[in-house]
Amino acid sequence: MPLSPPTLRGWAGRVAYTLIGRALGWYTAQLRDYQGLSSQAHAAEFQRLRRLSELVDRHELALNPGSRDLAGEFDPFPGDPASRPPAADPAPKRAAAQETNILDMIVTAPPSDLNAVNIFAGEWLSSMPSCRPDLPAGPVPLFEDGMVHWAIAELGGIQGQRILELGPLEGGHSYILQNLGAASVVPIESNTRAFLKCLIVKNLFDLDRVHYLCGNFIDYMQ
Repeated sequence: MPLSPPTLRGWAGRVAYTLIGRALGWYTAQLRDYQGLSSQAHAAEFQRLRRLSELVDRHELALNPGSRDLAGEFDPFPGDPASRPPAADPAPKRAAAQETNILDMIVTAPPSDLNAVNIFAGEWLSSMPSCRPDLPAGPVPLFEDGMVHWAIAELGGIQGQRILELGPLEGGHSYILQNLGAASVVPIESNTRAFLKCLIVKNLFDLDRVHYLCGNFIDYMQ
């Protein structure tokens, strides 16, 4: 018969028992910490994806205010209900535009950047950069979008790169791309009102390396 393994007795046994107990305690604590960090990481990733989903839906609502599928889930214009653009049939809009006297569109105040922003007062989704608190616009900080900064950092930067931007909305990401060193940015926007907002942004922030195009980017890429 094989001999039984020797056992530690007395003082040596107590020391071994203490060390093994401490090692098991340390391992258990590390495992619990890891599980806690893993849960926090999953929760943070879930919140990030949720914010991204909300942002995409807000863009959709800003461009299509009458969308019933999204209107019940997210409110892209929180706060004053008067800031929400009305969902109306395009035909009455065209008729109203034809009836508007062009003299009603004249700005009588002294020239200012705010006058340009106010052309679309109540229609902006983006808030202007924090460096321009004098230009109240929309609620979403797209000019300081952390997701865009993160993506560019992951790509190793865009210094000297030529960028094709599909759907700039109101120019917030174009602003980031130029400021982070893109050699040129060509954003394509099919929504005419969003395109005009982009031109206002280009003028406000001297986006001299950004050239906006108005049209369908699918046809452009084909």
